[in-house]
Amino acid sequence: MSRAAFYTGGTGGILGSLMGVTGILWCIYNITYLMDLYRYVSDFFDYWFFLDEFAYFFLPVHSSGSWFGVISIILVILLIVSGILTGIGFYGAYRTGGGAMGVVGLIFGSAGITLGALFILLGIAAQELKTPYPWMYPFYYYPFGYLLPLFGPNFLYIWLGLVILAVTFILLGVSSIVVRESTGNSSASLAAGILSIIGACFLVPYVLVWIDIIAILGCIFALIGFVLIMVAFILWAAVFFSSRNL
Repeated sequence: MSRAAFYTGGTGGILGSLMGVTGILWCIYNITYLMDLYRYVSDFFDYWFFLDEFAYFFLPVHSSGSWFGVISIILVILLIVSGILTGIGFYGAYRTGGGAMGVVGLIFGSAGITLGALFILLGIAAQELKTPYPWMYPFYYYPFGYLLPLFGPNFLYIWLGLVILAVTFILLGVSSIVVRESTGNSSASLAAGILSIIGACFLVPYVLVWIDIIAILGCIFALIGFVLIMVAFILWAAVFFSSRNL
């Protein structure tokens, strides 16, 4: 049973590293979307009455917003799958004498990451108004098929999802540190736990996306967090695969 759990956990680690790469891309597209959005908002007042001119500013934010949504969906899928599989790997550590923290890793790796991912998906689905001055042209319909005012992701739900993920990865990090002696590579398990905890802390400042002047800084913090979590998943893959014969 523990052998199969460790194989499953190692697979989760590999998928988790791909999730980390996707998370990095997600942050980059988030930055691109914010930059296009702020450019669109700042030029709205000056160009709303020149419809042909205004379309020039609308198209980029629509495109970057669409790509941000696509990357978000991929991120959510990889989070859920890698979280469940990695949680099973922690259950393998419990079976080899890792104690209750192995079960904690299973529960939070599965349920916690899934819940956080669903909040991110909710933030993408629950659109909110992004365009100022909606009373100017509230119902104008462009030949391209775009309806003003512009709606975009709900960053509150996305941030709540990242907070849930942060708490989850902190608990996974603690579990990784505690069960390290029940794995085939205690030093890698310790390093993965530390990186997971530190990376989780970098996800919380995403709340800065609400402050215009430093909004992009929140995305940069999240990007650093995903880099650290990606490395943690790589180490977890090594830990679980090396523990398969225990």
